Amino acid sequence: MKIFLILVSLLLVKQQYAQQDFLSLKKRGKNVQYFTKGSFITFQLNNQQWLSGYIKDVRNDSFSFQEIKVRQYMNQWGTASLDTMYYASFKISPKNITAFPKTKEGFSFIKNGALFKMGGAGYALVNIINGITRKEEIFTGQNLTNLGIAAAIYMFGQVLSWNYDDKYTVGKKYQLIYVKMSAY
Repeated sequence: MKIFLILVSLLLVKQQYAQQDFLSLKKRGKNVQYFTKGSFITFQLNNQQWLSGYIKDVRNDSFSFQEIKVRQYMNQWGTASLDTMYYASFKISPKNITAFPKTKEGFSFIKNGALFKMGGAGYALVNIINGITRKEEIFTGQNLTNLGIAAAIYMFGQVLSWNYDDKYTVGKKYQLIYVKMSAY
């Protein structure tokens, strides 16, 4: 009985692949994301096209990729439904990938300047409405100072939005590296 259990164990171990090759997105040598066979991946090609789908296989010079698209349509009852389309698999070289979308990031509404732009525009709008309702001149005195402050806050938000990047651009800072783990 012990011999039978040992043989079954050896056969089961033979069927298992403990390690598989993968792609690693690194920022200055530190891992940011990794992608293995079966992983969902979204990336931008060098022709500015964004693709989303599943990795079918990873090799040293390319990976096999199956693109999917999820679309919304109206069904027979007039409600919205989702339809998933799977396209044929094709190979992509990691050299053709230029960017990956950033993962969820905390306080991105502050980092991308949206909060400052909304605050500056709202403050300017409140000052203009108050000036009109009070029948004061809008572009003189204290109102002009307040509108200048609102414009400065809005421009600060605009500068933040110019400098904010919502994707990992592959190049000097980020590298996409093939990691070989299997023996074959």
